[in-house]
Amino acid sequence: MKIPAGAQGGQRLRLRGQGLNRRGGGRGDEYVKIKIVNPPNLAPKERELFEKLAAESRFNARELMGAGR
Repeated sequence: MKIPAGAQGGQRLRLRGQGLNRRGGGRGDEYVKIKIVNPPNLAPKERELFEKLAAESRFNARELMGAGR
């Protein structure tokens, strides 16, 4: 399965025809819920790279969630 760019945690994706078998034949749809998992322990170089990305990025998650007001 390919996750589309911009997918968000908690979002549901449908896999058409990939679910359980139906009694009359064929297959139903399978639904997948996206779960974002961050690495629990970062190496110093990884942390440095994330901090550089955060400094350059204009993305603000709080604004998207309505908490940045």
